[in-house]
Amino acid sequence: MYTCQYCNEKYINKSGNKRTCNTCRNGLSRYNMTKVDMQEMHHAQDGGCYLCDKPIELFIRGQDNCGYIGHCHTRGRVRHVAM
Repeated sequence: MYTCQYCNEKYINKSGNKRTCNTCRNGLSRYNMTKVDMQEMHHAQDGGCYLCDKPIELFIRGQDNCGYIGHCHTRGRVRHVAM
């Protein structure tokens, strides 16, 4: 077991990276955001979708209330958390 240097979450090393969990590693490479940054953005929106205000949860792939990081595909800017 390892501890992520960004979110302090314990994780099993599957990727060969011994310092960063998959969520933080993917978030940093895609959006320049760690898991903590994404959670803060979600909290700032009161846990709801930016577009429809329905309650959403992060990091639960494949479920109806799963939230995603809304971003511009041209410039890569992060906008909000949406369904």
